Amino acid sequence: MFLFEEADTDTIALEMSNEDPDTPFPEILVPIDEIHQCILIIEENGTKIGFALIADFFGSLQIHRFFIRPAFRERGIGTSSASALVAYLRTELASGIDIEATDERAERMWRRALADFPYRYLGQGKFSVCGPSAT
Repeated sequence: MFLFEEADTDTIALEMSNEDPDTPFPEILVPIDEIHQCILIIEENGTKIGFALIADFFGSLQIHRFFIRPAFRERGIGTSSASALVAYLRTELASGIDIEATDERAERMWRRALADFPYRYLGQGKFSVCGPSAT
């Protein structure tokens, strides 16, 4: 079971991101003042396994960054925690969730993670998950 806890700062997320020498996220927060951003630390069995940066764009959420620590990859944890994150976020939503995969591997992971949700593939690694009122 995965838990999602809001972080007070981006320090923990940066430490996790720096564990990967090829990290796609050298910076965590997006430098846009007009949007509300929240870093959720992903935990499994009391261990911090990754993070997600969630941004609120006028009532629609965007999973802007999703990162699993290298030690926890290649075991399906990314897919299952991504699916759990979407389920968690949908419980609070009236509208949808937008996701943009960073590369082809991430795109394949998101396709698996979204298998149980109503979503549209928008092309170029972009997904739009319908809110709970659309199901």
